[in-house]
Amino acid sequence: MNDEELKRLFREHRPEKPLGFDTRMDARLASLTGKREEQPMKRKLTWGMAIALALVLTIGITSVVSIASNGGGTEQYLIPKVADYTGGERISYTNNTVCLAGLSIKDTWPGLTDKWYNVVPVDLTAQGRQTYTLVASGMYYIGECYVDIAGDEVVVTYATYRGNLDRLSECMRFFTDLDDLTTEYLEDPTSSFAFGEKLSIRRDLKGAQVALLFVCNRVSYTIPFDNQNHTLVRYYSNKPDWKAFRADLTELLERFERQDLNETTPSDMGGRTADGGERAETQEEQLTVETDTDRKDSDALPPENETPDGQDEPA
Repeated sequence: MNDEELKRLFREHRPEKPLGFDTRMDARLASLTGKREEQPMKRKLTWGMAIALALVLTIGITSVVSIASNGGGTEQYLIPKVADYTGGERISYTNNTVCLAGLSIKDTWPGLTDKWYNVVPVDLTAQGRQTYTLVASGMYYIGECYVDIAGDEVVVTYATYRGNLDRLSECMRFFTDLDDLTTEYLEDPTSSFAFGEKLSIRRDLKGAQVALLFVCNRVSYTIPFDNQNHTLVRYYSNKPDWKAFRADLTELLERFERQDLNETTPSDMGGRTADGGERAETQEEQLTVETDTDRKDSDALPPENETPDGQDEPA
C-alpha cells in the first residue's frame, strides 16, 4: 500500500475532533491528508483593526487641532448655557462686543469712557489655569477665557459657545501701567498680543505680578441661539456672586496699583492689531436692539427671559 492509498483511507475514516482540538492541530492534520483547509483570519483582522484605529485617531486629533486653531488662540467650542426662549421673534445681534465679566472701566475710572468695557486684574504669580467668563452685548454668557501660567510663561486663550454665532474679530491686551489705559485707546481698541501666543512675564509684561487683562472681541449671533428654540442665559452683574467676585478683583487691583515694575526689561506692548469696526446693529421683524455700549444702569433684576430693553446692568 503506497502513500496515496494511505491518505485516501485516512480521509475516509477520519476521526471526530477530540475536546480541546485547536487550529494548529487542524492545520497539521490537513497537511497529512493533502487537504489544505482555510486558515483563520485572526492575524489579518488584527492588522486591519490596528490600521483603522490609527486612522480614526489621526482624523480625531486633526479635527481637534483644526477647531483649536479656529480664530487664533481659541479652544474647542463649549456646550452653551441655555434656557427656553419664550420671546417668539428672532433677534439678531450684529458686530457686538464680547468682553470679560469683571471690573467696569466706566465705573472704576469715571470719565475714561462711556462704553461698557471691562478689565480683570490677573495674578501672574499664580501658577496653573485661571478661568474667566465672557459676556456678549453686556447681557449673555457666551464663553470662557483662560489664562495659563507656567513659570515665566503666560498664554491667553478662549472658547465660545457652539450655536448661531460667528466670530468676527479678536482683541486682547495686558495693561501693566494705568497710563496706557486711555480714552483714545478705548475708542479704537487694538491687540498688543495674539490669543494663544506664549508671552514672557519678565520680558513682555515688565515683570509685573498683576496685570489688567482686557478682551474686546466682536461677534454676530442670534436669539434663538440654536435650532431647539433656546436662548442664552442672561448675565446680571448685580447678583451677589458677581459682587463678591468683583470685591476679590478690587483687592488684586490694589496690588496692581502698588507694584513696582522691572523697567530694565523691554516690553512689546504695541505689536499686533485685530480687525475692528463700528457697531452696526440690525433689526429683524421690526425689533429694536439696543447697543451694548450705550446700556443704562439699574439696580433692579429684570425677568430672566425679558427681551433686551436696557433695564439690566451691563457687563
